[in-house]
Amino acid sequence: MEFFTQTACQWNVVADEHMQVDVICIQNLAEALHKKPEMMFFFASALAEDYQDSMGIYTHRLLHSITYNIAYDLSVQSQTNTGLGGFDKVNQEAERFGTSSRVYRRAVNDLLDKGFIQKGPRGLEVTDLRALQAFIDAYD
Repeated sequence: MEFFTQTACQWNVVADEHMQVDVICIQNLAEALHKKPEMMFFFASALAEDYQDSMGIYTHRLLHSITYNIAYDLSVQSQTNTGLGGFDKVNQEAERFGTSSRVYRRAVNDLLDKGFIQKGPRGLEVTDLRALQAFIDAYD
């Protein structure tokens, strides 16, 4: 995004754990795009898709309660095989939902009390997907 807009990203990304990254030389990228302009379609398509996905998530989170958003997130995670999930620390999960750890815990306890989820060895797990989905559908 920064390459195409000449604007610094709004966020700073800090890794909490060791990670492997690939660095793209900006000069080499610019030269490759000049030599093969059709590559711009790939970049434009990928950026547009990411943007639309992000806007959908942000809008969803703005329009619904924290409890709903956590329920929705857990429902999606339980039905997909993606490697992307939540964090294992309450503070990080709360930040991901744009709230405090206290509010996050209260929302999780509400879902636990309703019997939709349980705390498992790998974090929160959906125990009653049908009931959780009915809860979500009641707000849509």
